[in-house]
Amino acid sequence: MDEAHVGRRRVTRDVMVESPARRLAATLDRSDLDLRRGDALPSMWHWLFFQNEAMTADLNTDGHAPWGGFVPPPELPRRMFGAGSTEFHRPLVIGAEATQSEEIEDVSEKTSSDGQPLVFVTFRSEFESAGKIALVERRTIVYTTPASASPRRAPAPERDWEWSRVVVPNEALLFRFSALTWNAHRIHYDSAFATGVDGHPALVVQGPLVAILLLDLWSRRGGRDIGSFSFRATRPAYVGEALLLEGDPSGDLAALNPRGELVMTAAVGW
Repeated sequence: MDEAHVGRRRVTRDVMVESPARRLAATLDRSDLDLRRGDALPSMWHWLFFQNEAMTADLNTDGHAPWGGFVPPPELPRRMFGAGSTEFHRPLVIGAEATQSEEIEDVSEKTSSDGQPLVFVTFRSEFESAGKIALVERRTIVYTTPASASPRRAPAPERDWEWSRVVVPNEALLFRFSALTWNAHRIHYDSAFATGVDGHPALVVQGPLVAILLLDLWSRRGGRDIGSFSFRATRPAYVGEALLLEGDPSGDLAALNPRGELVMTAAVGW
C-alpha cells in the first residue's frame, strides 16, 4: 500500500436499528440507558454499524475481511487501531437511515523506536442522515510486523484526576464487543493466534472498546454533550489486566494498565 491509493472512496448505507445500541448498553453494564427508536445514538456508537459484510469463507487468516478493492494489501501483516478523531455536528438517530462516505486520506511510512517498520493509513468518513452531515471522522490503522513482545514504556506522569474507574476486560466483554462491531480479528478471541502468530502476551482488548470505555466514563461522570472526541492508542491492553480509566471536567481522559503505563489518551471538546 502506498500514496497511490490515497483518494479511494466507498459509500455504505445502514439503518441505526435499536437492538445493537441496547446490546452495547448491556455490554457496558449501563442498565440506566433505555435506548429507543427516535433517541440520539450515543457518541461513537456508530461503530456498531457500516460494517464490511464479507463472507466467512473469504476472511483472511487473521480474521479480517479480504484485501483488495477499497483497501489494497499492505506488506506488513500485523495491524492495530491507532488513533481517531470525530467532529459531531448533530446526532445520528436510532431508527434512522444514514450514509457513510469513506476515503483513504493518507498513507505514510515510519519506523518505531525499536526499529520496526510502520505504515499508518488514515481514513476519513462523513456520516450523513436526513440530508445533513452528522459526523466527520478520521481513524488511523497502524500496520507493522509481528513482535515477540510489546515494547516496554515508562509509566505515565502522575496527575491528579477527578474521576477514576477500574474495568477488568474479560473474554465475555471482548466477545460481545467483537460481535456487536462485526470484528473477526483473531487477536481478540484466539489466544493461540494472538500469542503465537501476532506476538502478544494474551488476547488484545479492542482499541475501539477502550475508547468507548473512556467515553463511557465521561458519560457517567461528566454528562455534558460533546462536540468532538479524539484518542490515541499508545500500547495494547490485554484480557484479564485491569484498565484504570481516568478523567476530569477539562475533557482529558486516559486509560492506564496495572503498571501505570498509558494505554490510550483521549479528549472531548464542545
